[in-house]
Amino acid sequence: MLNDQNERESHWTESIATGSNAFVESIMTKLNVRASGRKIIETNDTYQIREDISTYNVLFDAKKSDIGLKNTLFWNDFNVNLEG
Repeated sequence: MLNDQNERESHWTESIATGSNAFVESIMTKLNVRASGRKIIETNDTYQIREDISTYNVLFDAKKSDIGLKNTLFWNDFNVNLEG
């Protein structure tokens, strides 16, 4: 911020870990199963653990449908005597 850089640096904001190869490898080992689907990539002079960016709406898109009278029973459709 001292250099008037107000830009977001993706290696810090979009990575699980950033640093030397040894550091990133140790984090991957510690993550164990939770590291599945994540990759170590090399950028400039650092290494990063990142996961592929995917569209979550494809998996969790809302299903819109009419929820109106589907499960409704009308009393006048049955021969029910409500007066006793």
